[in-house]
Amino acid sequence: MRGATTIRRTTRLAWTLTLVALCAAQSGCGDAAAQDIIEVRAADLPCADAAPEADGSWQTAPLPPLPTGCSWLPFTGRRTYVFDHPLGRTPRDVEVFVSFDQSGTPASLGAGDEALIEGADASSFSLRNGTRQDFFVRVILR
Repeated sequence: MRGATTIRRTTRLAWTLTLVALCAAQSGCGDAAAQDIIEVRAADLPCADAAPEADGSWQTAPLPPLPTGCSWLPFTGRRTYVFDHPLGRTPRDVEVFVSFDQSGTPASLGAGDEALIEGADASSFSLRNGTRQDFFVRVILR
């Protein structure tokens, strides 16, 4: 009886290791898969603040209801977005909101893999959607 149990365990382990190896070899399996980098310039954000607000904040789009012609930026899954910003300093806070609708309604704070802040400096910041889900995004820098 013991020998049969050991053989079953060994067989299961071999299959498990084979599946892990196959998964690792496939693109799109896990976070190691290549991600496109999307550069977002001021012209790509027609509803963004042209300059920081009086309180030193800057946003990519306003809260709903949006003015005519405005929408939140498409935020495609498995992509990293590099945004230019006009703060002239490294932001001390980055707030990310996501929505399934370009109008931003309804929306929630981005959390976890849907809004990974990869870095920020005096002229740009990087934001990654590590999921396979497409969203629309609004960002506020302070």
